Amino acid sequence: MAIPPMWVKISLFFIFLIWMSTWLQNAWDRIFFMNPQGRKYFERDEFYIARKRAVRYFLLIGLMILLPLVLTGTFVYSSFI
Repeated sequence: MAIPPMWVKISLFFIFLIWMSTWLQNAWDRIFFMNPQGRKYFERDEFYIARKRAVRYFLLIGLMILLPLVLTGTFVYSSFI
């Protein structure tokens, strides 16, 4: 039994969302801890609020770039079949 191509694309899209969110959180932590003054804010709630907000905005920007490319590729590919 074969998996339909659309399900593969949808599952890869959700894998991308999880991977990008994790990568952005790790990048935020590394960049923030490179600054000596940033280490003292690690224990505060504002640190996690700011990280969550930054990850959300960067993920939204990534989706705004990726989604039109995927949809265009899907429609172009399906028009030739």
